[in-house]
Amino acid sequence: MHYIVACSFLCNYKIIVFFMVSVIIVNILHVLGRNLMLKTLVIIPAYNESRNIVKTIEDLKSYQPDIDYIIVNDGSTDHTIEILENHHFHYINSLQNLGLFGAVETGFKWALLNHYQAAIQFDGDGQHSAKYINELIKGIEEGYDIVIGSRYQTKKKPWNGRMIGSRLISIAIKLVTNKTIHDPTSGFRAYNESCIKLYAQECNNPPEPDNPCLYVE
Repeated sequence: MHYIVACSFLCNYKIIVFFMVSVIIVNILHVLGRNLMLKTLVIIPAYNESRNIVKTIEDLKSYQPDIDYIIVNDGSTDHTIEILENHHFHYINSLQNLGLFGAVETGFKWALLNHYQAAIQFDGDGQHSAKYINELIKGIEEGYDIVIGSRYQTKKKPWNGRMIGSRLISIAIKLVTNKTIHDPTSGFRAYNESCIKLYAQECNNPPEPDNPCLYVE
């Protein structure tokens, strides 16, 4: 009887030790995997986004809780700045409206100053989902300079004014580079370190919407 009890205790002890070691290994692999990911900054230009900015950041934190972000409040005239302050979001406040180019460029300057290896441009109106950020970063890790996220890979663009403009820009890029970019006006993009430096320092070379053709080979 004592022998059976001893064997039972020994088996249970081995199971407990095995379980604890497995948990430790999983946690170590998780940390290593997170640390191997490029140091990434999400740049969120925001102009009068008081109705959308909270859900945008909630989505970001839900899918990417460990990623850094910076909101560039581009001289909003609504209550955007109050919302950013009340929620203790990370933001840079512009005292005047610089436009989308200026807001995104401000984010690139912050990324360059803080030695980020990749930057994600992410619209502040909630139209994108942060669950796809890893796919964009994966493209940068594979060696691409710019990776564009687009919902129009699986569905057709509508025929509204903005998408007609997008089609015309796509045609122009095709004529110049002989390459096809389906959604050049997308506000969901990843940039590598060299792009961060270029767009942060070249004020006459904004990252919207046709300049990605500079990197097309």
